[in-house]
Amino acid sequence: MRGGRGPRIMGLRVFVVPHLLIGIAVLVVVIGEPLWLWGYPPILGRITSMKQSISPKGRTRDEVDYIYRWNGRAINDSATVSPAAYQRLQSSQYVKVHALNVGGYQFSELEMTPKEFAAARWFLWPWAIVWNGMLLLMLRQPILAKRLVRNGEAVVGKILDKKSYRGRSTRFAVSYEYAPRTGQPLRRTMTVSGADYESAAIGKEIVVLYDPNHPANSVVYQYADYLAT
Repeated sequence: MRGGRGPRIMGLRVFVVPHLLIGIAVLVVVIGEPLWLWGYPPILGRITSMKQSISPKGRTRDEVDYIYRWNGRAINDSATVSPAAYQRLQSSQYVKVHALNVGGYQFSELEMTPKEFAAARWFLWPWAIVWNGMLLLMLRQPILAKRLVRNGEAVVGKILDKKSYRGRSTRFAVSYEYAPRTGQPLRRTMTVSGADYESAAIGKEIVVLYDPNHPANSVVYQYADYLAT
């Protein structure tokens, strides 16, 4: 088996890799940050100043500047805190700070209660689920296609319909039917390129590769990103 559409595969990789890195970064935050905050011992710091500002949308922003010592050096940092945390903190107050140095980059956060953490980060959990879920769905077809081109069983199928979906970008899909060697005919839909969409004709015979153990998993060979060798 070899890649049959190099530019298209490379384009998919160029698109997916940065989005995948974003998804991993979000997972690191939503999983790693709580472990860091409550599983890593804090150090002592002190609040140096507190200030409130109003955003262009009229929202109040509560900020706290603080200082702590790391490897003998005084480090100044700041944090945006919740209104409840801002009310209970005072200038010159000693606070617990969680600090971390990764590759020369210094990170720190004021210690938060679980309730304050949930109030500040709650939106990341559904965002991470949706973002990474969409990535998994996006990656499923090329991964499945690669496996089916290598190990799938070939049968003759037929194109039933084709549709384009217009939004921020246009997506093209082809619906097709095939009959596994054991079982009833199945109908599936596959996302295709614009060129494949234009060349697809309703009623046209096609080669369908399917998984004998899971006949519903299939791909139209002519529209796959890989060629059998």
